[in-house]
Amino acid sequence: MRKAVRWTNFLLVSAVFVDVCLQFYFAAYGAFTKSRVDFALHRTNASILLLLMLVALLLSLLAAATAGLRWSRVLLQLLLPILLIGQIGIFILHDAVGGTQQNPIPAVLGLHAINGLLILAIAFSQSRAALRLLRASPPPAQSERPTPAPVP
Repeated sequence: MRKAVRWTNFLLVSAVFVDVCLQFYFAAYGAFTKSRVDFALHRTNASILLLLMLVALLLSLLAAATAGLRWSRVLLQLLLPILLIGQIGIFILHDAVGGTQQNPIPAVLGLHAINGLLILAIAFSQSRAALRLLRASPPPAQSERPTPAPVP
């Protein structure tokens, strides 16, 4: 069970990292289209990414309880969907301070990229930690421990 939870955790956390990388690709794709405003793939993938992050969070809770994942890693996994939702908050802030599509405020919109880089860094860190946990050998069970040789 422990090995299966570790493997599943690794696969889900790595999927989050790969999907975050895809988000950067979709953002660049949208920025470099002829109209320079085609962010449909970026927006659609954000919903998929949020769902993937939430499933990974649930599994990280299970991994912490049963497979030896540190609770600090669960907190980092919790931070990912919070930061992703914060991406929407940045656009709300942009509109609140008077930014529009015709007259954007780059200083505010730049926070979207910085927050995205923070998400990327945490997702990469989580993926590496999950790989380390997967490679870690669990302590031997009580029945598998060598018995000391009798003293003559």
